[in-house]
Amino acid sequence: MSLAVARDLLLAHMTLARLSIHMLVGMALAIAAGCAPRNVPNRVEARSDEAKATESADAAAQSGQAAQPAEEDESHLRETAQEYLARRGDAKPFQSGEIAPSAVGPVASCITCHGAHGEGIPELETPRIGGLAEWYLARQLKYFHQGARAATAQDAHGTQMRAVLLASRTDAAGLEDLAAYFSTFHPEPAPALESGDVAHGEKLFAVCVACHGADGKGSAPLNTPSLVEQNGDYLVRQLENYRTGVRGSDSRDIFGQQMRPIVMSMVGTHEDAVDVVSYIGTLRAH
Repeated sequence: MSLAVARDLLLAHMTLARLSIHMLVGMALAIAAGCAPRNVPNRVEARSDEAKATESADAAAQSGQAAQPAEEDESHLRETAQEYLARRGDAKPFQSGEIAPSAVGPVASCITCHGAHGEGIPELETPRIGGLAEWYLARQLKYFHQGARAATAQDAHGTQMRAVLLASRTDAAGLEDLAAYFSTFHPEPAPALESGDVAHGEKLFAVCVACHGADGKGSAPLNTPSLVEQNGDYLVRQLENYRTGVRGSDSRDIFGQQMRPIVMSMVGTHEDAVDVVSYIGTLRAH
């Protein structure tokens, strides 16, 4: 077994162990407090509703009636940033840190790998999610949840993320609440990448300017996220995922499908990805 594989297995076990501890503590504190935080679905009620649905299905089967499985609505996967903002509103439903992470199971799952403020944990190779636009976070959470992202085992990091989301049993509304929560934070920028050819990366980045802006901060009307404060290694990994088809190949990921051919025209090698991300890191000073 190579050192890289052994490291990945060790980190995966560490992640699952820390996740279990945080979720148990969060559930215990929530039960002890006898409260359900605002804007976050009550997990006990959700499980109760699920149990009722199961009982109804069993009763229908016993009475000879065919119980039809509910179809999942995937229309929200194609929702633009402006449509999301028009539906949800641009105002934050709560202030930064208003919901105590220790009392919310789904949030506890997130902070285990992404940090208390969504700053990302380099040792776990997780991205910085704190401070990203709510509409973008919500979209990506839904992609993971529905399998539009991390659809294959080739995306090892993504499949871990999807497993955590599915285990949390969070519905679409709950995913939007999680996105709103982490969007209120403004953690320090994640580690940039400095090992590439910045001059070459600047030339390659010219392709990105039309959608992400010359400052790399993205645009809601163009459905593009900010790049400048993201973890450099994570950005390289995503460029490689787009280039190889690991990301942006699912027909439900219409924005990823737009991104993939652009990346393919810009990034021909791993070194190209490193160069352009190294240049993006220099935009933080602007």
